Amino acid sequence: MTFDGDNTYTLSSGRTFYAHLGIIGINPALDEISHGYDGTVDTEQIDHYDGTSEPAWTPAERAELADEMIRRWQTWKEVGC
Repeated sequence: MTFDGDNTYTLSSGRTFYAHLGIIGINPALDEISHGYDGTVDTEQIDHYDGTSEPAWTPAERAELADEMIRRWQTWKEVGC
């Protein structure tokens, strides 16, 4: 997973997603990924009005994001900011 330093993450699958200021969170119910201060990252299938759709995130994509968040929290725990 890479971050462009502004607002876009790219997973190894090529999928990109927006995250305002690079901030990513998860709610206590574990069913919503958030970005920035009040936005959400759509991880389920999205059907657009024009008939196109974006598939749900794969288990590998979910794992990649989770692994990155775990790595960040572990680093914070061990060395601080």
